[in-house]
Amino acid sequence: MQWLEWTPGTQAADFERISRVMLGYALEDLAELPEQPPVVVEGPQVVPDLLPDGARAVVLLPSPGFQRVVLEPRPMPSSDPRRALAARLVKDRLWAERVAGLARARGVPVLEVDGTRGPDELREEVEHLFPAFFARAGDAELGPVRRWENECHARNLRAWVASGDLRGSGGTSFAFACECGRRGCGETVSLTLAELDVAERVLAPQHAAR
Repeated sequence: MQWLEWTPGTQAADFERISRVMLGYALEDLAELPEQPPVVVEGPQVVPDLLPDGARAVVLLPSPGFQRVVLEPRPMPSSDPRRALAARLVKDRLWAERVAGLARARGVPVLEVDGTRGPDELREEVEHLFPAFFARAGDAELGPVRRWENECHARNLRAWVASGDLRGSGGTSFAFACECGRRGCGETVSLTLAELDVAERVLAPQHAAR
């Protein structure tokens, strides 16, 4: 129904409706996050006119050609994938232009993306827009943030265990993030919830002495 029966305009309007609701949840979560390191929120659901005063934001506006190159390889869950893709391209274009218009009305910078610049070049452009923000990010301590991440993960796991799902009963181990604080560390450590509760820090074996 979404891709074949709704018009692209209806699809875009429904996406905006849902995005406005979902962004509200994201903003609530942001208020609970640690102050360091700075957090980057990204996604097509970021509606510029809902951002709080003082928010730093930038909109990446894809060109129609780049949009097609990105979307064509993706499978479309539809009985008529070709027609569904055609509808999605129009819907996504309408939404992109809508977001760009809202951004410009609020003075939020808009960077056009056509595929000729790589991720590093785009990152540098964004960093140049907010130099003070990214300068602070370089001094962030990541260890406490990983601990916060693990505590949130554990809270969700406890709710799952409490639901009675037998896969989470007893001494089941789960993957938790290494809290060494090293930039780029993606190591995880398998611990039961009881082990996490008594651990001062979660450290991968190769980072324990650092």
